[in-house]
Amino acid sequence: MDFGFEWGEPVPLCLQDIFLYSFVEDNDFPWNDVSNSISFVTKHHSSGGYIEENELRSRGRKIGRFFLDKKNIPWLLENYDKIMAELNVYLNKIEKIDFSEMTKVEIKKHYKEFIGLRNKTLSWYRGTRHEAEYFIEKIIRDEIAKHYENVDEVFSIITASPYPDPIGEEQADWLKLLEKEATKEDFQKHIRKYSMFYTNIFSKEELYATIKERYEKNKLKIAKIKREKQESEKKRKKLAEKQKEILSKINSKDVEDYLVIFHRFGEYRFRLKPGYAGIEALSLDMLTRVADLANMSLHDFFDLMTVKESLEFLKTGALPDNKVLEDRKIARVHLIRDKKQYTLQGQEAIDFLNKTIFKIDTNITEFKGTPACPGKVVGKVKLVLSNTMEEVNKALEEFEEGQILVTHNTQPNMVPLMTKAAAIVTAQGGITSHSAVVAREFQIPCVVGIESVTMFLKEGDMIEVDAEKGLVKKL
Repeated sequence: MDFGFEWGEPVPLCLQDIFLYSFVEDNDFPWNDVSNSISFVTKHHSSGGYIEENELRSRGRKIGRFFLDKKNIPWLLENYDKIMAELNVYLNKIEKIDFSEMTKVEIKKHYKEFIGLRNKTLSWYRGTRHEAEYFIEKIIRDEIAKHYENVDEVFSIITASPYPDPIGEEQADWLKLLEKEATKEDFQKHIRKYSMFYTNIFSKEELYATIKERYEKNKLKIAKIKREKQESEKKRKKLAEKQKEILSKINSKDVEDYLVIFHRFGEYRFRLKPGYAGIEALSLDMLTRVADLANMSLHDFFDLMTVKESLEFLKTGALPDNKVLEDRKIARVHLIRDKKQYTLQGQEAIDFLNKTIFKIDTNITEFKGTPACPGKVVGKVKLVLSNTMEEVNKALEEFEEGQILVTHNTQPNMVPLMTKAAAIVTAQGGITSHSAVVAREFQIPCVVGIESVTMFLKEGDMIEVDAEKGLVKKL
């Protein structure tokens, strides 16, 4: 089979497993209709998710058609609101439980609830994928063309979201913290509200050290952060006025209804994220206890155990063989083959990848993606292959003025890094992706959705980013 690229960032095996769960168990939705896929992580941070090429294209068309039926747009957002409410109920309950002395039998029901909510969120989350724009973009462009010659420019203006999003909300709340002497309780409340900014952290000590370090550094540049926030609000207000003018001229109910996808899906991707990437930071007491019972670090428990294995451990006390766990540190591959799930590790995983995925033409020097925020920049590549706090903080310290951030896709904890970049280039995403939303928030030239770009470009490469045309050239 030929496989097409879907995602790229390294993730723990537990989360990698959940990514694929819905392809097997919860595939009633068009975005989960996948029979054959490969996802992998190796010790060198090479990683990726691939879907069989024909299925990838077919799924894109199915998602596109699904949202041509306009009633499915508010239906999806209503269900997202329900999931977020369910998450809040879970968090309110779990915060009050003392897990420190619980047995495997006692903790199992809480852990299953954690896994179930994570599964459910990810299963629905895919509904906001960029394929939702598959057919709708042409409808909107055709309507614009009836009234304007500069279709690309007008399309860019009216599809940018005029609504507040969690990035702007977090920035506003963060400013309030910076303006006073914040306490540990203040930090706890902030993490609770914006847990998606604190992923890949495996202890409360590290969690508080991370937010405190950010606080102390940002305290020194509070005036700059205020100016950026004020500028962002001015641009948002100006954008809303311009959109109102354009939409009044176009005067199309279809366009206004379909624009909800561009205006709200990116926002909801943020708001849903704590249900699968953030929920672990708020469940650390429970997860640490589970890992302690397995005599493993929480990092290794998350990184090396499948969901099925973790549930089996809580049921019977059985753990995978040590050789299997050690092999997974070298490489691991998760497969969906005819709707059945398999895991490979070690040399077997590497051999499999060499036969199926690693067919890279290193002579390619020009790449085409989707323009997400306009601008044209020349600079050196800063390649970031992991969104762990350790890697993000390291990249922050190393980042030089004028560098271009090249990554699989961005996560909320990467926002401080993104704001330093002269431009942003990602392997994943569309106009409503996290990278696109943040780039527009801070007016950073951005091109998204260049398949496997992180395998073609290396640290220090000089590139030109033309975010007007969606082109990236290796110079």
